[in-house]
Amino acid sequence: MIAAVVAGASLAPTGSAAALPQPFSEVRVEGGVLSGLNEGAVQAFLGVPYAAPPLGPLRWRAPQPPASWDGTLAADHFSPSCMQRPGAGGPWTHEYRIPGPISEDCLTVNIWTPAKTGRERLATLVWIHGGAFMSGSGSVPIYDGRTLAASGIIVVTLNYRLGVLGFLAHPQLTAESERQFSGNYGLMDMNAALQWLQRNIAAFGGDAQRVTIAGQSAGAFAVEFLETSSVARGLFHQVIVESGSAGRPPSWRSLSDAERRGARYLQARTLSSIDMLRQVPASQLYAAGNDGDAAPDRNFPPIADVVTLPRDSGATSAGQLADVATLTGLNADENGSYVATKSASARLGASKAARTTLLGWARRRAAQCRTPLYLYLYDHIEPGAESARWGAFHSAEIPYVFGTLEAAPQRPYSTADHEVARRMTSFWVNFVKTGNPNGPGLPHWQTFNAAAPAVMEIGDRYVSRR
Repeated sequence: MIAAVVAGASLAPTGSAAALPQPFSEVRVEGGVLSGLNEGAVQAFLGVPYAAPPLGPLRWRAPQPPASWDGTLAADHFSPSCMQRPGAGGPWTHEYRIPGPISEDCLTVNIWTPAKTGRERLATLVWIHGGAFMSGSGSVPIYDGRTLAASGIIVVTLNYRLGVLGFLAHPQLTAESERQFSGNYGLMDMNAALQWLQRNIAAFGGDAQRVTIAGQSAGAFAVEFLETSSVARGLFHQVIVESGSAGRPPSWRSLSDAERRGARYLQARTLSSIDMLRQVPASQLYAAGNDGDAAPDRNFPPIADVVTLPRDSGATSAGQLADVATLTGLNADENGSYVATKSASARLGASKAARTTLLGWARRRAAQCRTPLYLYLYDHIEPGAESARWGAFHSAEIPYVFGTLEAAPQRPYSTADHEVARRMTSFWVNFVKTGNPNGPGLPHWQTFNAAAPAVMEIGDRYVSRR
């Protein structure tokens, strides 16, 4: 049961200005008692360990259960983000980037719940961050779950191992494994987090049978990987895929290719064994001067290890994904995230191409799946000094989905922006609750129909187009 406990200070009187959160909340999970933050309509539990820190001998091993604790663990702040190097520029201003420190001790979830007791059985949204499997964090400011949770769902974000610490394969690591595979530790982390949530989400007022996994970019690919994975079966029941393989087909290495890449990495570090590599401080692995074969954040994608991922790299094609209710789409200027957006006619052509790609993907899915599918093309341009340059760039929809416009006070948001955010959060929350994004006060969003295929444009326009 979730119980509000006053921690010393008195509550602000009725009608007074909003104060900083003073009451704490406590909840018992399998490891012990957690205290979190009372944020008004939502209670937050931040930096909750779902696995043991992958340090020393646990580096490059499957995630292990977290240790239990005595007393009460304060879950009132984010943990460090997983090891990574600073990101580049482009359209991604500070609110899109990780805050705070980085560490190997990072395997945590953040939970925002509107529940008052453990008996409410609310639907849960689990968000998997993007970053090309080499950067990102569950504590990025635009992922704050308060607004979505205040609408009646539980919101969870998670950290997972990245780059070389998350996806290194090597013959010595394969030999250590009982099932004779290595790599994909980051994907194993996601599975461990979902398993932890299955065992514990009821304590936060959640229903373990109503879990939607969602992600953007690499997080979207991760969702699709989980859909194809037998080890993730039963851990989720719906999916949201933002800027995933419908627009950019995935390519992953075979285990043998990844092992050869891992051998070159070890040679570049001038070490002869994985045990020696485990003794190198993580800060040295991610130091700025490491490049070429010694780079910790290049050429470490997910691996077709036949255990966590199937052998066939085409397994995320639409017809081979899990037959669960799906909401998926692309942004109008995905490619403009890496090079400046071109002319208006070029933007229009890119939007039409994205719509065509989505429709083709949806037709393939419809040939084998029977559950509802909702397609979108997001076209709203976020205001800012370079908004005309970047357009509706890769990940630009996220602050509107999460309702976190306040994370970017430097952007001159208008009433129209807040209306876009209201509609986006409502669509996403409705889908998490019911498998259908539609609801009162919203433009009607048609489910995909192969006989009359269309994509819902959302953002500046709300209309279905072929």
